[in-house]
Amino acid sequence: MSNSGEEKLIQGLREDLEKILAEFNCMPGNISKDIEDEKCGRVRRLMRQAFLSTIQTYRLYFIVRSVFLSLLSSIPFFFTVLILGSINVVQTIILGVSVFVFSLAFTRLFENYIIKLVQKIVTILQRHKRARDFILKIA
Repeated sequence: MSNSGEEKLIQGLREDLEKILAEFNCMPGNISKDIEDEKCGRVRRLMRQAFLSTIQTYRLYFIVRSVFLSLLSSIPFFFTVLILGSINVVQTIILGVSVFVFSLAFTRLFENYIIKLVQKIVTILQRHKRARDFILKIA
C-alpha cells in the first residue's frame, strides 16, 4: 500500500476513535471507577468494532490491489506465450524479468490511478456484504 493510501487508512481510524472517545468521554482517569466500568465497556466494544472494520478494509484493499497487479503482470506474459506458442527456460527468464520491469514501471507511473481504482472497488465491495465476505474468506 502506498503512503497516501496508508495515511488515509490511519487517518480514518484515528477519526473513528476520536469520535468514539468524544461521544463517551471515556479517557482513563477522567471518571470514577463505577461509571468507568459501565461506560467504558460500551466504548471498548465500539473501539473493537472500529478496529475490526479498519482491519477488514485494509485486508480487502490489499487483496484487490494484489489481484489487480497480478492481472497486470500476467497480460504481457499471456500474449507472448500466445504469439510464440511455447517458450523455453531462457525465454521464460527473459520474459519474467521484462514483465517484472514493465509491471514495476507501470505501477510507479500510474500509482495514483491504481490507488483510486482499487479504492473505488473496495468502496463498492463494502456495500456488498456477501461479495466482500466471500473475497475475504477465500484469500
